[in-house]
Amino acid sequence: MRGFPGGPRAAAMDLLRTFALGALAALGGALGAQQAAPPAEAPAPPRPTEHVALVGGTVHTLVPGAEPGVANLLLRDGRIEAVLAPDVALPETARRIDVAGKHVLPGLIDGMVYFDPGHDALYVAQGVTTIRDLGADPVRALLARDPAARDRVPGPFLVTAGAVIDGDPPSSSEAVILRTPEMADELLPILFNEGIDFLSVQQSLTREPFLRTVELAREKQLEVWGPVPRALSLEEALAGGLDGVLFLDRLLPEGVGWDKVLPGGLKPRVDALAASDAALVPLLYPTALRLQTQTGEEPELRLLDPLIAAQWKAELAFRKTLDDEGYRKTGERVVKKQAELLMALRAAEVPLLPGSAAPLPWLFPGKALHDELAAWEAAGIPSAEVLALATRGAAEILGLAGERGTLAPGKVADVVVVAGDPRQGVAALRAPELVVVRGFVLDRAAFDDRLHTIKKEQDAYRAELARPIEVGPPDVPAGAVVLQGLVEVSNVGQRIRAERFAVVRETDGALAYCGRTVYRGQEGQTPREMQVLQRTRDGKLDEFQVTLTNGKDRAFSHGLWVAGELRIERRLNNLLVDTKGVRNRIACVDIGSVTTALLLSQLVREEPFQVVTFHELLEPELAEWRMECRGEGVLLHLVRTHKGAFSFRNTSHGAVELQRTAIGGGSTIDTVLIEEDALGGPGLPLPPEKLALVKPAPPPADAPAPEQGGDAGGGGGGDR
Repeated sequence: MRGFPGGPRAAAMDLLRTFALGALAALGGALGAQQAAPPAEAPAPPRPTEHVALVGGTVHTLVPGAEPGVANLLLRDGRIEAVLAPDVALPETARRIDVAGKHVLPGLIDGMVYFDPGHDALYVAQGVTTIRDLGADPVRALLARDPAARDRVPGPFLVTAGAVIDGDPPSSSEAVILRTPEMADELLPILFNEGIDFLSVQQSLTREPFLRTVELAREKQLEVWGPVPRALSLEEALAGGLDGVLFLDRLLPEGVGWDKVLPGGLKPRVDALAASDAALVPLLYPTALRLQTQTGEEPELRLLDPLIAAQWKAELAFRKTLDDEGYRKTGERVVKKQAELLMALRAAEVPLLPGSAAPLPWLFPGKALHDELAAWEAAGIPSAEVLALATRGAAEILGLAGERGTLAPGKVADVVVVAGDPRQGVAALRAPELVVVRGFVLDRAAFDDRLHTIKKEQDAYRAELARPIEVGPPDVPAGAVVLQGLVEVSNVGQRIRAERFAVVRETDGALAYCGRTVYRGQEGQTPREMQVLQRTRDGKLDEFQVTLTNGKDRAFSHGLWVAGELRIERRLNNLLVDTKGVRNRIACVDIGSVTTALLLSQLVREEPFQVVTFHELLEPELAEWRMECRGEGVLLHLVRTHKGAFSFRNTSHGAVELQRTAIGGGSTIDTVLIEEDALGGPGLPLPPEKLALVKPAPPPADAPAPEQGGDAGGGGGGDR
C-alpha cells in the first residue's frame, strides 16, 4: 500500500472508498479472487437508545472474584447500565426480555480470523461479538471497521492489522512486502495513517526488516503479532519484540516434527515464551479437524462465498489422498502431543488467546471458535477457565478490557444468552438463543432469517458464476490486428473475470498489446472494467496505459518513455494525483492482464528484468522478475515474480493458452484461452530462439501417444 503526497490525498482516499470493493481489489492478478463482491449495502440501523432489561437469568459477569448468580442486566445506549439484584425495581421505561433459567455471559472474542464482511452474521449467530483480523483483504477490512458498517448487519467489533507484513515470496497477494529496512520506513507509515490496530508479520519476513518493523510499531505503541519468521528462531523473535505468536509449530526443536518430538524437547521453547511478555494463539482444532471426515455436501457450505466453498472442497479432495491408517495414527499422536503442550503452556502461565483462523478450510466462521474452545477443554483446561479465556482473558490480551470481556457498568453491551451452564461444558455456548451486539438485540428468529437470506444470496451468486462473463473488445490504436482472442480467469474452478485481448502492429512497427477485462460482480451491480495498453518498440516497453472503471469513477495511469526515463502520471476522475519518473527500462507492467504474458512471450532474454507493479489507486512500484523457458514438446515460460510465480504456454499463433499463477495459501489462478483469431495470418509466433529450447517429447513406454494440438509453440487444448 502506498501513499499520496500533499493535498490530493484526501480526495484520492475518498475515491478509494468507492473503488475499494470493485476493480481496485482485483489488481495484480490474484487480488479479489478469493471472495465475491458484496451485495449492495443497506443503510445502517439507528443506534440503540432504548432501555433493555434481561430479566431473571443467571448472570456470569466474568468480573474477577464475582460468582454467577440470578440478576437483571440493564442495558441502555449500547452500554451496560447496571447489574441489578432480582429485588431491585427496574425502570418503567425498560423493555423486559425474560431470560429466566438461562445463562447470561459476555460476548465471545475470536483472537484470530481472516476478515470477510460476508461472515459478520455467521460470527454473531454463534455469540462471537469481537473478532481480530490478522490481515486478509486490507481495503475491505479498513472500510468495514467504520461504525456504520459494523452496525449494518450488525457485525462483531473488528480489530484489524489491515494488511500482513511479509517478505519474498509473500504469503498473500495483498501483503505489504518488505525486502529491506528502508522499505519498512517507506511503507509502514501508510498503514499507520490508516489507523490499524496492530501489525501482523508473516514467515517470509527477513531479520532486518522484521526488527525495523518492530521499532516502528513501538514508536506508534502498536503490537506485532504473527507466526515466527523463518529467518529467526522463536527466541530471537521474542528478543526482537514479537508480542504475540501464532501456532505451536515454532515451539518444536529445529528439524524435529510433531510425530518425533519428545516432551522434553518442547520445554526450552515453553520456558522462552514464559520468560517473555508474549501471548500465544495455539490453534489446536485444525490438527484434530484433519482426522474428521467431511463429505463436501455440508449444508453450511451454502452460507459461504462459492469461491471459499470451492477451496474447501479442493482441500478435502487433497486430504482424502492422504487418509490411511498410518496418517490417522500419526494424527492422533500429534493431537495428543499438542494437547499436552497446551497444558504445559498453561502451567507456565503463558497468556493464551483463543482464535479460530476462520475461514481457512473447514474452519467455519463462528463455529470454529467453539470447536477450538472444545479442544482446549478436551486437553484438560476446566470449562469455566476456557470461558474466562474466551472473554475476559482475550480482552485483557488484546487491550480491550476497558470496554469488553466482562459484564460491568459502562462496558459495551456485548452479551450472549445460552440455555445451558457453560461451566459444565463449553458446548453450551454453541447456537445461543439471544445475542446483544453493542446494544442491538438479536434473537434466534433474527439469526435464522438472516442466515436464510445469506443462503439465497449465495445461491444466486453461484448461478451467476455459472454464466460466462460478457466482455467487449478492447480499444486499439490504428494499425493491423495480428492476434485477438478471449481468456477466462478462474480460481478453484470459479470464473472471476474475463478479458478480450488484441495485439496490433502499428504503422511505425510498434506492437500494442491491448486488453479489456470485466470483473465478476453480483447481479445488478455496475460492471467493473480495466483497459490496458502496453506498447513496445524493438522489444522494449515505450508506453503503457491502465484505466480502471467502477461505475462513474475512473482511475488512470499513463507511462511514457521520454528523455531517458519513464514518466508515470496518475489521475483519479481527472484529478492529477502525482507524476513520477523512473530511469530504469521496464519490460512490462503487472496488472493482472493476459497482455503481460503475451508481451513476455516475445521477450528472449532470461536475465532479471524490471516491471512496474501497482498498489491501490494504481500507485506504481518497481519490481524485479526472472523468466526461464523450457519444455518437452511444448515451450513453458516460468516467471518468478516479486509476489510468487506464474507459468504459461502459448498456442502456435502465440496466444496464451494456459497461465497458472500461484497465490497465497497454496491456491492458484488459472487463465484459460476460450477464443483465438489470427485473422488468417501467422499471429504472433514465438521467437525462433525460444522455440529452439524445446526438446522433443519422449514417446510413452507402453501406451499410444495422446492427441496433442499445436506445435512447439503450444500445447493443444487439453487443459481447457
